[in-house]
Amino acid sequence: GKNGLTESNPVYPFKSQADVVTFARLAADSVGATKMDRPEWCAVNPVNGEVYVTLTNNSNRGSSYPTDAANPRQYEDLKAGTTLQKGNVNGHIIRFREAEDKTTAENFKWDIYLFGAEAAMASNINLSGLTDSNDFSSPDGMWFDPRGVLWIQTDDGAYTDVTNCMMLAALPGQLNDGSKATTSNGTETIVGAKVNDENLRRFLTGPKECEITGVTMTPDYKAIFINVQHPGEDAKSYAAPTSNWPATQTDPNNTTARPRSATVVITRKDGGVIVG
Repeated sequence: GKNGLTESNPVYPFKSQADVVTFARLAADSVGATKMDRPEWCAVNPVNGEVYVTLTNNSNRGSSYPTDAANPRQYEDLKAGTTLQKGNVNGHIIRFREAEDKTTAENFKWDIYLFGAEAAMASNINLSGLTDSNDFSSPDGMWFDPRGVLWIQTDDGAYTDVTNCMMLAALPGQLNDGSKATTSNGTETIVGAKVNDENLRRFLTGPKECEITGVTMTPDYKAIFINVQHPGEDAKSYAAPTSNWPATQTDPNNTTARPRSATVVITRKDGGVIVG
């Protein structure tokens, strides 16, 4: 009943608050919310209450959708030397903190914690300073463990000519610990502090053509569970699989097994705490 969210709305006839909640994206479009680059997961930092949202990518950023401070990158990347990729190719992670840390707040402060990129990209594209130890593309799954370690998982198609989808471990700092920056296309934004091997590190890579998704740990932090989803998804037929995982875990020469999704549990060889 407010701000145009009424039965006469030309986008959708909002008859009740239930309609607003059920069709939240349409309601957001109607009141002028910022259109983001394919938001996927969100997570709350248990240390300070800041909210993180993964923005996986957007091939139409800069064409159908102009860049803005919250979605500031438009660039080109050549995949495997043949495929030209455009827009926000590698995605980013944005974070915000509500005024006075109240859920009833009507304003907040924000910055972009982390930009996905290849390590070799120009510094006005690789704005987080990623290296070969932590470069990634298309952040998707995301979870804070109770200690405040942020686990970031990827569902990527842009950087898979170099590496498979992965999971990284991060110690993310806090809002506005960085500075302003200007992207390669001239858009000004607010970026978090540049990362290094001490606060962002690749933890695992998955098998070919998979997505890494879902994560939890045991209370003693000695075992972590993750899901490997649709390995070998680009195969044209069952008779010609492009991945044979997980059969290749026990038989590396197996070239006929059908790939299967699976849950994997990871422990340290010494039985110690993971990322401890």
